[in-house]
Amino acid sequence: MNLLTIVGASIVWLYLLWALVVYINKLAKRFSLNWELLPVSVFDIVLKASVVGIIIARVLWLILNWGIVKQVGFWIFPYIKLSGKAYWFSLYPWRALIFWEGFYVSVMLTWIIFVVSLRVVLPGLKIAYKVYKSPDYVLHKIDVFKIVFISAALIIFPMLWWLI
Repeated sequence: MNLLTIVGASIVWLYLLWALVVYINKLAKRFSLNWELLPVSVFDIVLKASVVGIIIARVLWLILNWGIVKQVGFWIFPYIKLSGKAYWFSLYPWRALIFWEGFYVSVMLTWIIFVVSLRVVLPGLKIAYKVYKSPDYVLHKIDVFKIVFISAALIIFPMLWWLI
């Protein structure tokens, strides 16, 4: 999978997430339902989840590859001087900051999907259910279907990335 495919799929996924929050905001205002999430905060949620996901994926790689980590060695300072030459971030715990050495992308993506599901999709589906139970459901049936469809696409779409 090349970088252009990942960036394109990520942009589509972010747009779907943003569109879901916009639809839920409109529907929550019409029905005076409690929904505190603004469309702008979608990017904050994804950014925070990405940072935490990167850290979790790196720590998991370090734990599962402890044999390799143990062979490298540990040192208090971020550099070591050998033969008059300084080597930066070559020993642990400082080497743990080098993410391109070992990293589980699937763990990071799973974490992002989990956080987005808890913070956006599940509360959005609760609002769609409240609208479904209201007497004005017939007038707003298409909005409920949009929320359910976009929510399903947000969960299923990242799983299809492995097919690309």
